Amino acid sequence: MLNHLTISDIENITALAEQAITPRSREGRSAAHLVLRRAIDRLSFEARLELKALMWVGRGEDLTFRGALEHGRRISTEDDASYIAAKALALPFHLRDGLTEIGMGREDSRPGAPQHDPAGMMIEWPG
Repeated sequence: MLNHLTISDIENITALAEQAITPRSREGRSAAHLVLRRAIDRLSFEARLELKALMWVGRGEDLTFRGALEHGRRISTEDDASYIAAKALALPFHLRDGLTEIGMGREDSRPGAPQHDPAGMMIEWPG
């Protein structure tokens, strides 16, 4: 399903989104949000499309992953990174749920539970 966006990219974006919403000074939140936006902006165009599609599928939009990719391609703008970063509060949940929807999510979300990708390889999840 994912051809350009890696699990490592998703883990990084998730961690940065969590930092952007962590309570701290207004300046600290703004700086963390800027780091998140820049990290998303550094992804290739195709990886950003997959990230946006994964987010939409994960938040329950009535789209298949392929449909979300096609929709994202039609409406994509230069400001996609800002659009995605603005969703920081729910982004980690949307990405996790999106992975589950496309069959790449955790089988068991309990801390320490073994996880496997579709090929049966062990997945190392942070935290």
